[in-house]
Amino acid sequence: MDPGSDATGLNSATIGIENAAGDDGLEVVYNAAYMHNNMAIDFTVVRWLWVEPSGGLLEPFTSTNVTVNLCAKDLTDGVFEGQMSITTNDPLNPAYLLPVTVTIQDFICGDADGDGNGPIVPDLVYLVNYLFKGGNPPPVLAAADANGEDGDLINVADLTFLVNYLFKSGNAPICH
Repeated sequence: MDPGSDATGLNSATIGIENAAGDDGLEVVYNAAYMHNNMAIDFTVVRWLWVEPSGGLLEPFTSTNVTVNLCAKDLTDGVFEGQMSITTNDPLNPAYLLPVTVTIQDFICGDADGDGNGPIVPDLVYLVNYLFKGGNPPPVLAAADANGEDGDLINVADLTFLVNYLFKSGNAPICH
């Protein structure tokens, strides 16, 4: 990393990647002292969406099943957007982009108030306030669906399930 006769040469460089057309890119640094000897920048892609099979041909008037895979194991909390591209030989509709959005939200099953400490007694109080006194809904509905039977519908059965768990050695919460 020798700037040669231009002592500020490394301070006026742009570092990043872009596509072949030069119209889409990712900038790492612009006009700043960033690079130095023995440094590398690693660009990686987290593969969270894929289709199997990834391609193929269909005869006219036939169909096939494809499997859409979503894997969140390497994702952090947040909203992730992608798309699936379907191409055809239809001159009126040669391509169709199907948007895919996934929201990742880590939670503790039974933690109705979302404070990260549940399930504990304040979670019961939170659910009572929500169900019977017009209180705020749980920040993560799936965390409050403690009996795991209602598809994120929060009701008295979830409250009863948590009471049994906390005070009667009942089963641990089951969230989906």
